[in-house]
Amino acid sequence: MGRAGSWDRPAIAWRRTPDVAAGVQGAGCACPTIGGAISASTDPPTKSKRSNRELARTTGLVVLAVVATLFAVFNLEKVEVNWIVGKGQAPLIVVIVLSALVGVVFTHFAERRSAKRRR
Repeated sequence: MGRAGSWDRPAIAWRRTPDVAAGVQGAGCACPTIGGAISASTDPPTKSKRSNRELARTTGLVVLAVVATLFAVFNLEKVEVNWIVGKGQAPLIVVIVLSALVGVVFTHFAERRSAKRRR
C-alpha cells in the first residue's frame, strides 16, 4: 500500500514529443504518457532487407520441407516389420521415422557419455 489517499495506478507523466516536421500543427506538443514511457513513435516504419545468407537458408528449408513431404507421401505402403517380440505391418514412412529417431537418441547418449569421459 502507498501513502494515505494514494491510488494503486501508474503515474501519468507529461513528455514533449520531438518535432516531426517544421510547420506541422501539433508537432512538439505535450502528450500524456503512462508510466513515463513515450506514447507513440514518430519514426516511419523501416523495411529490413534480408541478407543473402538468410534468404538461402529459408529457401533451403522450404525445399527440404517439400522433399520430406513428398518422401512421406510416396512411402505410405504397408511393410512387414519384425518387432523382435512379434511381427506386424506398418507404413514404410513410420518405420523410417522411428529408425531415425532411435538413431538420434543413441547418438545423443553416446555423445554425452563421450563428453563425460573427456572431463
